[in-house]
Amino acid sequence: MVKPGTPSVHEYFMKQSASTWCIQNYIKYIHENLENEMIDFDHALSLFTESLDQINQNFGILLSIKSYCKSYLIWLKSCAGTATIQTCCSIFDSKKNFLEFNDAAKVS
Repeated sequence: MVKPGTPSVHEYFMKQSASTWCIQNYIKYIHENLENEMIDFDHALSLFTESLDQINQNFGILLSIKSYCKSYLIWLKSCAGTATIQTCCSIFDSKKNFLEFNDAAKVS
């Protein structure tokens, strides 16, 4: 967990244990906690990677956590990471479409 108030770090990283940080859990967190703030996948991915980068650069963070963030950012650029991102994007968009459909149905 990162200390609350750490600049440029998404709240997910302040509320979740570092051992659970991954793009899949982040996307799940976004859908469960930020449904009213519908963002697209590219924005969510950007928030995730920027937060990891900020944690990696923060001198007040444990070296093991900084190392994990750096390694995860490198992994995201690998073939396996890219495939995971594509899968998460599909899931994210499906969930977003479902929520938008339900919201439209409630209005009708």
